[in-house]
Amino acid sequence: MDRRKVIKTLGISAALVTTGLIGACNTGNAEAEKELKELKDSLKNVKNKPLSERDKKIVNRNEMTIKDPENPTKAELKHTPEIKLGDTDELAYTEVKITVGMGIIHPSTKDHWIDFIKLYADDNLVGTVEFEPGTASGYTVFKIKKENIKTLKAEIGCNIHGIWHSELEI
Repeated sequence: MDRRKVIKTLGISAALVTTGLIGACNTGNAEAEKELKELKDSLKNVKNKPLSERDKKIVNRNEMTIKDPENPTKAELKHTPEIKLGDTDELAYTEVKITVGMGIIHPSTKDHWIDFIKLYADDNLVGTVEFEPGTASGYTVFKIKKENIKTLKAEIGCNIHGIWHSELEI
């Protein structure tokens, strides 16, 4: 189980305890009992796996936005994914190119890098690319069939400066 799932599961556990759901289970609430059983079952699979050196360096998972879209800062531009459509092949797959940094390329060092890029088509995950510290630039290409797709959304993670998004209407 990955670190994020462990944290999420532990957070849910704490929320259950603080909201009194466990107490509700003791009073015969069938739905609450079912939720508690599912939680207990998921906790059985949690292993105390040590964090990798890479994961230890991922310190910010806050959702970030450009505060003033009319006047974005250099730091905001550096973290905003840019989505561009490329060529369409004979099987009707279109290239979707994602570059992190709108005119200002994000650095890639062992301590500060883009650790992932995700692409969504109408809120459905198309794919995820993970990067190791200092080994690759924040750039990737996906190929999709864009028929019936209205919006593409790119989501990127900077290990220090959080999660950034952009959308492209197609």
